[in-house]
Amino acid sequence: MMTKKCFAAIGTAKEISAEIQKLTDEIKEKGPSVAYANALLIAELNDRFCRDFGNVDPYWMPPQKGGKPTRETYVPPEAADEEILT
Repeated sequence: MMTKKCFAAIGTAKEISAEIQKLTDEIKEKGPSVAYANALLIAELNDRFCRDFGNVDPYWMPPQKGGKPTRETYVPPEAADEEILT
């Protein structure tokens, strides 16, 4: 099970990874003339991902009925209202 935000993080990571691959391939083809500009674009992509998904806990699980909360069942306050995808 995962939350919508976890699902979105995975999808966004795949998209950003593909964009970074294109930028690094361009650096390999064209050399240093595009390296600085592409490095700035890569940094911007990374900043956006960290801003949007830096707080996603990949180990989050919905609480189980009964029992004491553990690392696997703890729901952080910011994730308590997220919808769970099953």
